[in-house]
Amino acid sequence: MTLWPDPTYLPERQCHGDYRVEDLNRYLPRARLALWLPSTRSVKLDEQRRCLVVTVESYGTGRLAELLLRGVAVPRRAVLLLVG
Repeated sequence: MTLWPDPTYLPERQCHGDYRVEDLNRYLPRARLALWLPSTRSVKLDEQRRCLVVTVESYGTGRLAELLLRGVAVPRRAVLLLVG
């Protein structure tokens, strides 16, 4: 843990259901590349939340997943990033 808030997990950066399921389906194959990162547990589409849900084991892995998703053009606000 750090002494500062981690911007990766700020509520305004998380998904709030603003994307259509059709658009999220297009992003899903690219988002699944995060499964190649160690400690990424799952990447799935939650149709009720209208978000791509990426679950990681650690805060550090979440930061890496965020960078990877940006690199493959998955909008950050389409992703709900969870540590669990």
